[in-house]
Amino acid sequence: MSGRLRKTVGGALVLAVAGVALAGPLHLRARVAGAYRCAVPLAIQRAVKGGPSWPAVPASPARDALRSVSTRLTDLNTRAFVVLVDGRTVFEAYERCHGPFTPHYTASAAKALVGGLVAALALDSAWIDLDAPAATLIPALEAREDVGPVTLRHLGTHASGFDEASVGDEYGPGLPGWKGRFWSAPETSWQVALTETPVRFESGTQYLYSNPAMAILGYSLSSALAPHTDVGLDHVLREGIMQPAGIADDEWSISDHRSYPMDGLSLYRIGGGGEFSARALTALGQLLLDEGRAGDRQLVSPESLAAVTTYAGTPPLTTLKGNPAPGIGWHTNAAGTFPSLPDDAFLAAGAEHQVLLIVPSAGLVVVRNGGSLGGPKWGPGYWSRLEAEIFAPVMSALNAN
Repeated sequence: MSGRLRKTVGGALVLAVAGVALAGPLHLRARVAGAYRCAVPLAIQRAVKGGPSWPAVPASPARDALRSVSTRLTDLNTRAFVVLVDGRTVFEAYERCHGPFTPHYTASAAKALVGGLVAALALDSAWIDLDAPAATLIPALEAREDVGPVTLRHLGTHASGFDEASVGDEYGPGLPGWKGRFWSAPETSWQVALTETPVRFESGTQYLYSNPAMAILGYSLSSALAPHTDVGLDHVLREGIMQPAGIADDEWSISDHRSYPMDGLSLYRIGGGGEFSARALTALGQLLLDEGRAGDRQLVSPESLAAVTTYAGTPPLTTLKGNPAPGIGWHTNAAGTFPSLPDDAFLAAGAEHQVLLIVPSAGLVVVRNGGSLGGPKWGPGYWSRLEAEIFAPVMSALNAN
């Protein structure tokens, strides 16, 4: 049997098995999907998937320079690396068995991709006011004498005063006391955030990255939406942005694929638990570059997107200690944290250096998914690795034209 025939037969067998397994258990479907991505050429995957696909990337000095960047990133556990300029793909590369339609975990990038974007939709509908007291949406906060006039903006920009559920760079249920309880089960994380998390400083005065604060923001969003709609944050995001932007349901998910009941609400994890394909991330990046437009439709107003993706003064820049200035879930370059990037750059970022970078003045979208680039899990060292391994090399490569 020739090599070409073996590949054809192998691909046909994978497709045949897939046809049987797609209706089967989730774990079997996942295995078949992995085998499909390994055995079937990318061009066929695109054809089978249907819909618009990225064009072939033409030769250019920038593409050649980006290939060198990609080679380095491949050595650093990268599974997907995509660069778009002015809506045109100038480079894309994937790890074997990973592709443009393959969902990948985003970790804390969900704070922007879910929390920030849902907040923008809620602003458009006048369901929230970022500078209103969070206690108007969360009765449990009113019972705490140590919680001052914390607002939704304070929660979303890590300026609320609520402590972080970590010890150094370590997170998880093995931590002592309330911090371990926060991570022990998603079902109880909101209760721990609302009733046990200490307040370290007056809201709005300092910066402290806080997962409990983001959980409280997620509660606030569900509470704000409840009087106006009987669907959850996932449906609001799907109907408001994802489907109109042409992002298929099987290319993204949030909150570990589920909601969690509490106080008569359906709560969703907006600080993690999300998965997005590279194609979904680039579509979202382009939507933000186009100020909320997808084709001839205005999905989100430019004003609401600006409210969540730009720095609005909290916390003071002097308190950031090397961290980027925060938007609502998004991170901005307003403090010049990334020397290679213009001031208008903003990004979604998660553990192990999951990143969606958007630079409006350069018409640039960059997606990177994979394992850690190295260094700390969070804080200044985390950001410097993004600058050194992705941002500065990409900007230098694009200047090669």
